[in-house]
Amino acid sequence: PKPHPEGLRLALRRLGLQPGEALYVGDSLADLEAARTAGMPAVGVLWCKAEGERAAFAEAARERGALACLATPLALLELLPARPAPAPGGVLTE
Repeated sequence: PKPHPEGLRLALRRLGLQPGEALYVGDSLADLEAARTAGMPAVGVLWCKAEGERAAFAEAARERGALACLATPLALLELLPARPAPAPGGVLTE
């Protein structure tokens, strides 16, 4: 269970990725702690938080090494490198 990093490390192994080649997206401080312990960059998400919780969560997330805290899912796309467009049916071919 989180914040133990083994689940993240297992996912990385299965995907053939190093921790720095992935980005963990978390909505809890335990998520961000697990990513930090696994050596993965992480961002916190605010869209699932109540308005009154967002500032405190963002501050605590930064203290745990989050690269950013995002207000909307669309903001996540701005952080990611450009990828090929999905083929019809939503499957990436490259």
